[in-house]
Amino acid sequence: MRKPVAPSTLSQAKTLVEKIFEPAFFHAIITLRSSSDTFIGYTVLAQPQVTKNRDAKYSVALLPEYQGHGYGTEVTRFIVDWGFRMGGLHRVWLGVFATNVGAIKVYEKCGFKKHGQWRKEHWVNGEWVDGVLMAIVDEDWEKEQAALEQK
Repeated sequence: MRKPVAPSTLSQAKTLVEKIFEPAFFHAIITLRSSSDTFIGYTVLAQPQVTKNRDAKYSVALLPEYQGHGYGTEVTRFIVDWGFRMGGLHRVWLGVFATNVGAIKVYEKCGFKKHGQWRKEHWVNGEWVDGVLMAIVDEDWEKEQAALEQK
């Protein structure tokens, strides 16, 4: 049985953020804006490893029942925009399972480009899964935003 990628409750997410992601450059718990503030996932923009390079690793995890509804695209655009405009980043990069076709489409929709593939990077459910490296740089993000504004 596959373990969930994301915590499944708001309290689990808060604990995860406090213990693991507190030193992150930017982190957030994602909830639906409603009377219940339903927890649906979390996102993290990691602290740059080498400050002069101004790059940060991006992560997002949504509960399965909230995938495919545009939330991943919305939060990815928000975090990447924040990273470039407010965080002064030059590059935002991420790693994703090659089998996670839906996530790869979201990242490409947000302007990320594939930069490489790690063969047999992750051991998942008894088999090796390749990892895909994707990234976007600030000038490409600006072009993407200008194109969206013209539509």
